Amino acid sequence: MSDQRPNRDSMSDKEKELNIEHADWLLEARAKNQKLLLDLYKFGQKNSKALEPDPDRRSLFALLTGAAFSLWRAAFLSDTERSWGKTFNGVKYLLVTLIEDNAVPYSVDRKSQEWTGGYYLNNATFRLLWVRGNFQHLAPSTKDHPALIALDGLDKAGIELNTDSTKAWDILNDALGVMAGWLKVP
Repeated sequence: MSDQRPNRDSMSDKEKELNIEHADWLLEARAKNQKLLLDLYKFGQKNSKALEPDPDRRSLFALLTGAAFSLWRAAFLSDTERSWGKTFNGVKYLLVTLIEDNAVPYSVDRKSQEWTGGYYLNNATFRLLWVRGNFQHLAPSTKDHPALIALDGLDKAGIELNTDSTKAWDILNDALGVMAGWLKVP
């Protein structure tokens, strides 16, 4: 997705315009993610005691919750083109803010989104690939599920700087949905 917005730092609130195409995707993505977050919450509430003696499902629950959080944040930061120059400027802005302010509010995530968006996508990717490699035994029948094959393809291709963030997000969220089904307590 090409970055057609003017520079966020140079525009006033009155000058902001909504990217309608991206807004449609963002609203749908957030709804999907919120549903997964709610499902994880309900599972945890219902099965807290059963998870205690089950280290595999406990770890699975924590890893999937972390991936869901990372995807929640990445959705808000996905309307960007991740070129090296923009990514480097984003990481530089983030580092200066961390060093000077010792805090990173959402506004800093947004101003450095070429890096932070990639960070959250990569975090979700690493978590989901680890889950796939270490917990597939909980649901072997899903090993050839299209969402997991797409996740494997993302791993083989790597999250490159110019990867379409929304496409990567969709692949990761679909894989997360499948893996959340592995949480069933015996």
